[in-house]
Amino acid sequence: MRRIVRTLHIYLGLLTVTTLVVFGAVGITAALGWVATDEEATVASTVQFLVPGDRPDGEIADLIVRSGVTVPVGPDQRWWVAHAADGSLVVHVSGLNGSQRIRVDEVSHRLEIATSRSTLRSFLSDLHARWPRPTDDVRLRLWSGYVEFSAWALLGLALSGTWLGLRARRQCRPAWYAGLAGTATVLAMYALTR
Repeated sequence: MRRIVRTLHIYLGLLTVTTLVVFGAVGITAALGWVATDEEATVASTVQFLVPGDRPDGEIADLIVRSGVTVPVGPDQRWWVAHAADGSLVVHVSGLNGSQRIRVDEVSHRLEIATSRSTLRSFLSDLHARWPRPTDDVRLRLWSGYVEFSAWALLGLALSGTWLGLRARRQCRPAWYAGLAGTATVLAMYALTR
């Protein structure tokens, strides 16, 4: 039985290490105040686009985003509208892979697009932040499922590790002390934050 639990413990750890590294790295950078808002250099481009007249700003923005004339900035992208100082419509698109600022020039029928890509740190931070939200994107649903599996696997790791510790010989006393110290820390933090 011990061999089965030990094998299960090892495989649960190997299957979930990626999630734990991503969440751990993002958590540490957030705790240290290293906010991940950095983006790579902005790339500007211009695209011909006939803007239908007499439509609300939201419909025009939706038409631009869904038309495919802009480069997608990743799954689960969101957009919002604003107006520039000259009164022209500006569509802001935000996604996992970066952001776009699209200025609509209705006179010359052009879209002026400024695209900024996320750095790896910003991408991982956004991926961490967007995990629990429902989405239609298959890639994000797969990531969400993997994270959900990892959460349950982490519980399995704790239980199997505890069981293995209880069955261990006396030379594993430092592991027992570490487990007791961890439990005492959690209980103390719970008592202090109530």
